[in-house]
Amino acid sequence: MCTIPANSEAANDTERDSVSFLPPENSRGDIARAILYMDLRYDGVDCGGEASQNVIDLIVTDCPDSRQMGYLSQLLEWHTADPPDEREKRRNNEVCEYWQGNRNPFVDFPHLARAYFGSPKSLTGDGMGYDCTTPMLSTPSPTKSPGEQTVDQGTCLEMQQGDVAIVGIQSTDPDMIVLLALADLPAGGGLYITDNAWTGFELKSNEGVKKLTIPSDGISSGTMFGYDAHSGSLLYLGNSWTFGGGSFALSVSGDNVIVYCLNGDGSTQFLYAAIYQSDWSAENPDASVFSSNESALPSTLPENCAVSLPESKRNVWYHGRFFGSKNEMLNDISNQENWMNDGELSDLFTQLLSSSPSSPPTKAPIEPGSCSGMQNGDIAIIGIKSLDPDMIELLALSDLPGEAAIFITDNAWTGFALKSNEGVKKLNIPPDGIPSGTIFGYDTSTETFLYLGESWVGESGRLALSASGDNIMVYCINGGSINFLYAAIYQNNWSIGTSDPTAFSTSESALPNSLPANTAISLVMTNKNYWYHGSYEGSKAELLVSIADQNNWSADDDSS
Repeated sequence: MCTIPANSEAANDTERDSVSFLPPENSRGDIARAILYMDLRYDGVDCGGEASQNVIDLIVTDCPDSRQMGYLSQLLEWHTADPPDEREKRRNNEVCEYWQGNRNPFVDFPHLARAYFGSPKSLTGDGMGYDCTTPMLSTPSPTKSPGEQTVDQGTCLEMQQGDVAIVGIQSTDPDMIVLLALADLPAGGGLYITDNAWTGFELKSNEGVKKLTIPSDGISSGTMFGYDAHSGSLLYLGNSWTFGGGSFALSVSGDNVIVYCLNGDGSTQFLYAAIYQSDWSAENPDASVFSSNESALPSTLPENCAVSLPESKRNVWYHGRFFGSKNEMLNDISNQENWMNDGELSDLFTQLLSSSPSSPPTKAPIEPGSCSGMQNGDIAIIGIKSLDPDMIELLALSDLPGEAAIFITDNAWTGFALKSNEGVKKLNIPPDGIPSGTIFGYDTSTETFLYLGESWVGESGRLALSASGDNIMVYCINGGSINFLYAAIYQNNWSIGTSDPTAFSTSESALPNSLPANTAISLVMTNKNYWYHGSYEGSKAELLVSIADQNNWSADDDSS
């Protein structure tokens, strides 16, 4: 029942009921702009630009719960009907000058409200609120992006369920979601990813949405791509996603990821879904029963268009085959037995590339990640110094192409994937290349004489050779998979591969089976520094045989 006026001291045009209050007409625009400012200002992101559970995330929607302050569409209508007057503008100036140091942009530039939040919706037929079953036309909506006013064409452009699959999720900062195209994705189409829960009736709006506009040449079936919060992503289109609403931040305590597009009528077409550290919940029209790591599974998705990983850790990736029909691939990807997980992973993309001998193609740029024709044994390790400062000497046994890139890591190879508890360094080969016969490498000393010794950049983790034994892998990325070039281990021999990464200590590693016998060296002497002292004359094959013979190596414990 509605009380008019709201109370004995209120203006005659106020109203209230058990859950809401209608302010006086001459204050409605002021109140609307204050609430819209709060939505804009308090977005769950801390001063460093990172999503944080300790920072308020106020989201105004047309489907408010008990913690929200109004209907978005109603607030937008109040904003239009009661524009800023001189008193409100003066207050905005004084708040900025004397207290907060910032302004309410919706007072200074009223047109920005609809540009940012979209157009208001109409009341339902009974006049009791707004339709919560169709996409909101506001920024926080899980199906709209800022300023996106029409959905006449939709964004699906005939994309169907299972045309995209999730093959990797990294919730350890920086967040990453790796996707696999299982059909040709149309140019100009739009994909959305969200960690908002699906209640069985609607997407919640307390978390976030990212949107990708598919490039003009489309995305070919079999291409690996996705979202990467790391600014220097090697993942194709990793940094091409735009803000779609709210604050997208995967929880290390479990979360769901839903991939979707919009049909021409504005309805949501779900394409794929995944949940980790939890299983799918039952549908419930009461959105408040879903925590931030719970979600129902959209009933429109076939069984093989979703994966549930309830026993997993923070980071998960598919390590099955990457060949077969679309349906065969969906069956494999939805099988949790084909997934691996890790609690401390910092480079999911590299991990995923190394987890299968048949990884799919990516469109990672040539500059940061391509082999450009480099093969096993084009580089050999000829020196290792584990006493500080660390040094790794390499010998080019073929001409190395300019602007390609090579990586070195002391992470262990399990036989299925590279671990991620140690470090990776990357070298962008100079434009004029590196001629065959050149000695170069990585050097942490402040005054290195080693060619390119100081030119390596950190890719992930911390590369620090152990004086108690370690392994070194040299590799490049070739067409979406890791191409190992050379490997060495010292104070130890190669271990047997296992899918359990915890079986390997920091001084143990399996030998990648893609490396021929003469492209790896095992140095079992119990020293800390090693160097090759054999011949530097002969063919590539002859030199590889000589370098792989530990009789041609010397060792000491000298720190110089």
